[in-house]
This record gives sequence, C-alpha cells and structure tokens, in this order.
Amino acid sequence: MSKDAETNTVVVAEGGEHPALWRKTVSLTSVHFIGGEPREAIRCHARIRYRQPLQKAELTKRNRRWQLRFHDPVSSVAPGQSAVFYSEEQNKKGVQFRLLGGGIIAPEVAKRR
Repeated sequence: MSKDAETNTVVVAEGGEHPALWRKTVSLTSVHFIGGEPREAIRCHARIRYRQPLQKAELTKRNRRWQLRFHDPVSSVAPGQSAVFYSEEQNKKGVQFRLLGGGIIAPEVAKRR
C-alpha cells in the first residue's frame, strides 16, 4: 500500500475495500496538455488505469503543482501511475470524451478520503 524508504517501513492493508486503499486527491508531475494548459480549474473526467471507467474529477494548479480531485474516491492509486483527463462533449452522436492531457502520480500519492 505504501513505503517509506527513510524509515525502511512498508505498510500493507488487508482486503480490497480497506479504507487506506482509497484516495480522493492525487498530486501530478510531468503534466502535459493537448491544446494548451488551462488557466483555471477545470471539471473533467479522469482515470488512473487503462480499463478503469472514467471518473468525474476537477483538475487544479496550486503552487505550481497540479492536483486531480476525484468526485468519488478511487482505489489502489500508486506513485508512477499515469492519470489521464478528458473533457465531456455533447454532439449529434451523444456524449463523447476528448483527451485533454495527462500526468504522472507523484510520490506523495494522495490525500485519503
């Protein structure tokens, strides 16, 4: 679940529903945008794993650091995973999602629920 190299400590949790496995906010590094960086917080949809369903989220920049805050907590978030964000667009075909960009989840993984 987590590790601390300074204290040589590994923290584990039992079961897939353990509260320690769930995160609502993640900090991102190496963030890239398609079509330019937003100037203010944006509501979007995001995922941290390729096959994970899109989750409602908000992307903000604070102190030159990007944060992705999910509407509902997501499980099994780990540093080094990619987070990809999309805009929701309505058109004649219905709802479609357009890729906005992505980043890497920072070692200070996240804030729990």
